[in-house]
Amino acid sequence: MPELDRFDYDGSEPDVVATCASCDGEVYEGDDVVLTTEGDIVHEECFAAFARDTYRSVSGTIDANGRII
Repeated sequence: MPELDRFDYDGSEPDVVATCASCDGEVYEGDDVVLTTEGDIVHEECFAAFARDTYRSVSGTIDANGRII
């Protein structure tokens, strides 16, 4: 029945196209990712932790003089 062709499932898995720079997990075709300015590919759900670990040098509370304490 040609009108049901859209329901055919070929059983193939999506291709692995990269490795996440944060979790080292496989990135599959169709995954939501972030490409960093350095060229790293990171799962969308891994990006907050990746950015925190990669780019943070100091964290704390800023005082009235602009110092982080």
